[in-house]
Amino acid sequence: MKRFFLFAAMLASAASSFSQVYITEFMWRGNTRLGDQFVELTNFGPAAVDVSGWRLWNKGNVTNGWSLDNLDSIAPGESVVILSQYVGDEEFRDVWPDLTSGVQFEPGGTDMAREDFILIRDENGDPVDRIDFYDINNPDLINARGVSAVTTFGNLGKNIFADWFLSNDAPDGSDDFTNLTSIYNDIGTPGYLNFAYTPVPEPASAAALLGLLALGAASLRRRR
Repeated sequence: MKRFFLFAAMLASAASSFSQVYITEFMWRGNTRLGDQFVELTNFGPAAVDVSGWRLWNKGNVTNGWSLDNLDSIAPGESVVILSQYVGDEEFRDVWPDLTSGVQFEPGGTDMAREDFILIRDENGDPVDRIDFYDINNPDLINARGVSAVTTFGNLGKNIFADWFLSNDAPDGSDDFTNLTSIYNDIGTPGYLNFAYTPVPEPASAAALLGLLALGAASLRRRR
């Protein structure tokens, strides 16, 4: 029986390890309007992630956080865009006319300042990802106003803002970015992952691993 529960725990661990949602881009305000800020989340796992009950926290709401209830789930490889409390999804699309169709939005989900943090918590209040950005007293750090901040795949989830850069100033070897320009000359790629990355196991690989674990558990049960 103990072995069976060990296999069950391994199954749960494997499933959770394939659910990887990270903050992949943000802009704390636009060139012209505070309301043109956004935060992008991307699911790097091979399975959809249910984000019901998830919340975004920053200085704009440190008491309860901002609800992300408009987002049911994030599909594998999908990037979703969290908007400010001042702009709805239709207006945001008007501001970014070249935005990819089908992008999923969470309106009214943030209110950032220049020096702030972005913290995503799941339905249990556990942290999913966080980035702190404080640049005023550090000239080596970027100011993501009017141009979005992005980072590399290897830096995701580490909360090291020194390794983030402006999306129109990619580091050497990462200059294949395709940026969009808003009607207010903001630069970024909301809803589009703007860098190459080493993917997590494909769904088939994940399914194969889970299948092997399940067979092992079944085998142990038959031996009882």
